[in-house]
Amino acid sequence: MLVREILYAPIFWRRTKTEFWALRGVSFEVGKGETVGIIGKNGAGKSTLLKMLCGVTRPTEGTFKIEGRISALLEIGAGFHSELTGRENVYLNGSILGIPKKEIDAKFGEIVDFAEIHDFIESPVKTYSTGMFLRLGFAVAVNMDPDILVIDEVLAVGDLQFQKKCIGRIKEFQASGKTILFISHDINYIRAICDTALYLKEGTLVASGDAREVVSRYTEDLEREEAVVSLRSGGLEVVFEDGKLSLVWQGRPLTGGPGMYSTFLVNGHWHESVLARWEVIERKPGGFMARGRWQNLPLVQEWSVRMERTDFVKIDINTEILESLQIENASINLMLDEGYRRWEASGESGDFPREFALDWQKLKVIFPDGGEKMNLGVLPDEASRAKYPAVSFALLRPPEGVNGVVHNSERSFMCRNLHYALLLPPGGGKIDVGKYTFFNGSIEIAP
Repeated sequence: MLVREILYAPIFWRRTKTEFWALRGVSFEVGKGETVGIIGKNGAGKSTLLKMLCGVTRPTEGTFKIEGRISALLEIGAGFHSELTGRENVYLNGSILGIPKKEIDAKFGEIVDFAEIHDFIESPVKTYSTGMFLRLGFAVAVNMDPDILVIDEVLAVGDLQFQKKCIGRIKEFQASGKTILFISHDINYIRAICDTALYLKEGTLVASGDAREVVSRYTEDLEREEAVVSLRSGGLEVVFEDGKLSLVWQGRPLTGGPGMYSTFLVNGHWHESVLARWEVIERKPGGFMARGRWQNLPLVQEWSVRMERTDFVKIDINTEILESLQIENASINLMLDEGYRRWEASGESGDFPREFALDWQKLKVIFPDGGEKMNLGVLPDEASRAKYPAVSFALLRPPEGVNGVVHNSERSFMCRNLHYALLLPPGGGKIDVGKYTFFNGSIEIAP
């Protein structure tokens, strides 16, 4: 596909009577060590921009200057030959990036370890799944020690475990002073990862600057889209986007990672709401209802979200099982910014560890005591009170077999996770066809 673009696109343009400009009048500068997010709807020109910067596509007019070695993951399978093995494609991809063979030899083990495809590295990549393609392409891009890393929407395909791995590596790049250009439709990641952002619309640059401000402009424009809703009242903004909920307080993101999302454990694999197909089925002042269909489970969820006050959000989630299903675990998570220093639950409280462990660390388990409400919360320390309000995540009328857990996340997401889990017998439980209450609760902000 990329070869055809390079060889034939200029000829095609000359013969076409109607001109179409993928980009027009776009001008910006990226400083060394800066992480820049590029956002916009499909067709806005984001991928075209990165292809030009990487030398894949020539601009019809205009110039740009790159200082330093650039490594890119532009699209799934770009730079791969389907008939070659994974090993052969690592060397092919590295040579395309201008990496000497000796350097690829030295990095090969790290690439395979990161991609987690040891058993398939000698197989033709035409036998790979989309996820395997993604892991190998990302592993090659990030292990070649570039000065500039260019990433085009790689987090949209992988599951949360791989997303966390990618985010962890991106943060390592940031800490080492690398420059990153990052395309994503996920506004949570743009807010969390990027210093600045560019918002492209129909090939033009409509906003640039601080990532939080540009994302707010983008979400305002997206409110008519099927699976994006933004609720605002006072200093609180609640954004729903494709199976996850994020919180913004006075322009500052409170959530981290995927924010609030649901997940099911079936046959040893986690299936998250962020990978379901969503549509907003009802919009009204102060609230909405969205429906998501899991792609590989006979399962549908409906989220009803209402902003009842400027500091209180009511959330009801119902699950419909379409075929009898053996579920080993189910949970709802609210992942909050690492700036929170303390947790509280049922009148008890404690400090989060300052260091993030390699694995998630369970800090406290609160079993329901027959009350009307289970409440998990986070608090800022004295120095952070001006930036972070207290946040409470409550489960109303908790049924039997549910517990609340406070986690300190691993180094990739670096979040404080408030987590309600449905406790099932060892080996899981068979859930019959029908509709079930999954979560009936709230999020409350205490400035």
